Amino acid sequence: MTRTADVVVIGGGANGTSTAFHLTRLGVRHVVLVERGQLAAGATGKSGALVRTHYTNEAESRLAFESLKVFRDFGEIVGGDCGFEAVGFVQLVGREYAGDYVCNFTTTPGTPEAVQNPTTHLTFSYSTQVVILGENGRIERVVAAHDVGRALNPRLCAEQMEGGVHMGLGYALSENFTSTKGRPDSLLLRDHGIVRAKDMPKVDVILIEVPV
Repeated sequence: MTRTADVVVIGGGANGTSTAFHLTRLGVRHVVLVERGQLAAGATGKSGALVRTHYTNEAESRLAFESLKVFRDFGEIVGGDCGFEAVGFVQLVGREYAGDYVCNFTTTPGTPEAVQNPTTHLTFSYSTQVVILGENGRIERVVAAHDVGRALNPRLCAEQMEGGVHMGLGYALSENFTSTKGRPDSLLLRDHGIVRAKDMPKVDVILIEVPV
């Protein structure tokens, strides 16, 4: 075992191993890496291994962009396969708005007043839907996150979201409701291009109940 070294690097995570590797590339011949457990035993081993280049400051963005070159050509620069796979990334930016809506004229479900004289209301909320395409360009999965307040019947609420996705996909991709002089050309649902059940992609519904 080497007892002396020009540089001793403590920690065998991403930062430590990268430091030792680049020092040797710069010509430092006696570099020792010290790790008390095994490589990537700390935070590196718990990382999601996300490679991104979108940051809010220039210095960090430049570092990330340079590292991307290494991940892309890891086999030639370092050797071996690091498992890097290029995928898409979407970051939504814009203004944020906050508001309050107080509905104090309705009856509480389950109370005698609600049975004798139920008073309901209509309101609105916000949602985000992401459509994921497969390698063949077809829709593979849809993720729908909806701010619903408090879902009294989560299953029924989720089914409403799924129905909304079904209607949206049909309207955007396949439906064709034709008419002549204001009269529908056909009254059969199959003639209007509605998405069939067997053609529906998987829909993952996320009910956001904050605040509850």
